[in-house]
Amino acid sequence: MDGLALPLLPACGDGEGDAAEEDEAGKRDEGALVAPEDDEEAREERAEGVAEALELLRAAGLIERLVIDASHDNSGKDTARQLLAAGEIADQVADGNAAIAGVMLESFLVEGHQDLGEGELVYGQSITDPCLDWEATVSVLDQLASAARARRGE
Repeated sequence: MDGLALPLLPACGDGEGDAAEEDEAGKRDEGALVAPEDDEEAREERAEGVAEALELLRAAGLIERLVIDASHDNSGKDTARQLLAAGEIADQVADGNAAIAGVMLESFLVEGHQDLGEGELVYGQSITDPCLDWEATVSVLDQLASAARARRGE
């Protein structure tokens, strides 16, 4: 919740609604809901987590809109799990959740990531967080677009 409110405070955030905060070392912390699991009970708990986040926004007098990070802690920085997280977000959008305004994905040309200093670098592969490859990204974006159309009744 602090990460959501910080950009609204005059001395915090980037003034453009950035919902991340920095720790003492200056590292950004985007926050998390929970990493995807394969069972229905866990899926329901995550949907409840979204509802709880919206309730916290409502209680704080903030706009009830979320951008959900499908990567980082919500996927354990695992690209296969990022696909699951994005799919669950798309399901919530298709089911009519109008408060979900966006999704954050880690995406690049080549899947995964590589470490600097460990041989020749692969062109188009991340040197930071593991990323979806371009084809998987297109598939996720198609799924999210379809979910948005379903939410609008198209």
